[in-house]
Amino acid sequence: MSKEVIGKLQQLLEDRTHGATYLQEKIIEVLIEYEKEITPEILKWTAAEIRKNFPPMIQMHYIAYHLENYRDNLKEHLIDFRTHLKKIHQEPVKKCVNFLKKLEVKKLVTISHSKMVISSLIALREEGKDFTVTVGEGHPAMEGYKTAEELRKHGIRTFVTKDENLAKLSRKRDIVLIGCDAMGKEWLINKIGSYELIITGALAATPTVLCSSEDKIVRPQLTSYKYDTDFLRNFKKEITEMKMELLPTTAIWKIIT
Repeated sequence: MSKEVIGKLQQLLEDRTHGATYLQEKIIEVLIEYEKEITPEILKWTAAEIRKNFPPMIQMHYIAYHLENYRDNLKEHLIDFRTHLKKIHQEPVKKCVNFLKKLEVKKLVTISHSKMVISSLIALREEGKDFTVTVGEGHPAMEGYKTAEELRKHGIRTFVTKDENLAKLSRKRDIVLIGCDAMGKEWLINKIGSYELIITGALAATPTVLCSSEDKIVRPQLTSYKYDTDFLRNFKKEITEMKMELLPTTAIWKIIT
């Protein structure tokens, strides 16, 4: 296998700062760039490594499934798949922006480094809306600082706070805006700290809005499980180790997909 290709893919597989949407796009970019060097062996290795390195992130299982079931024309398949991903990632962002515009929110609070959330906030700012964002620092990878950096580049006033302060501050915000890494019928997985954030916010009448793409929904064909709860049972240890936690969808005011 090509050492250069494997090296670039390995770098993405070891990324614990960016969300699944970013990683999906970058993995596809590498495979398209080195399409002539990509063999079935590399694709199978990539799919297996994706599943191994990101067990609780269903969005990564989604890309692994498509790499395992590629057509004869690899480049065409990858380009079509990238177009498909772009479409299903853009749609919830548009819906989220329209929803937030109607609410006329001025103060938001979020957690982690969700590309769905970041894209929605940037798009909202580009439409001329003025608001502030409070984000938790995001131990241990400190994703919150990355989120703040990206938002500030687009003129969004953003404040980073200690994770333990985030839930308390949610009481003074209009909206809790979150993404997720996987979603079942009655649950979702997100960055640790999300549970306390949305529950405390709900008790203080601060509603939570979830912005997520459809490739984060657990489907049996992606993982060979009959029920979405099997996914949770199988990866319970990994979910905890990756500093993620389980949230009930009943605590979410609005789910946008």
